[in-house]
Amino acid sequence: TGERYLAEFMRVLRKYGDQNPDQPAVEKTIAQLQKLPNWPTVKVDFNVVAKTHFSQDVYIVGNTEELGGWGENGPGLKLETDASTYPNWRSATVEVPLGTRFEYKVVKRNADGGLEWEPGQNAVIIADPIKDADHDRMQVDDAFG
Repeated sequence: TGERYLAEFMRVLRKYGDQNPDQPAVEKTIAQLQKLPNWPTVKVDFNVVAKTHFSQDVYIVGNTEELGGWGENGPGLKLETDASTYPNWRSATVEVPLGTRFEYKVVKRNADGGLEWEPGQNAVIIADPIKDADHDRMQVDDAFG
């Protein structure tokens, strides 16, 4: 129940928090709250549909430490597939503080290190699984191509 209140509070804060320019920036305030001891975390799993060439790997990269901070040389979050699930790629679980707002893209990495970036704008996700049955886990589904 407490996590639901926190998540709802952050939704309201994000919606109305920028109305008074004399107040601190909303994302800065949320980042300070997330540093509090015992702040809840959310487990995030990525599932991506991506057709690749032989020896290409699929990664999630983004603006958080868990997603590699946009580093073109990696590491990012490597996704895995096998013969029975291809072209579906899945990630290991990353854990972020409840309410984290992050941007990401799907990237295909060639054996020679060359990158093929997902076209279009960055995807934006807020780690808020409260609407789901499992309140500490969320699944992000995407497709490249």
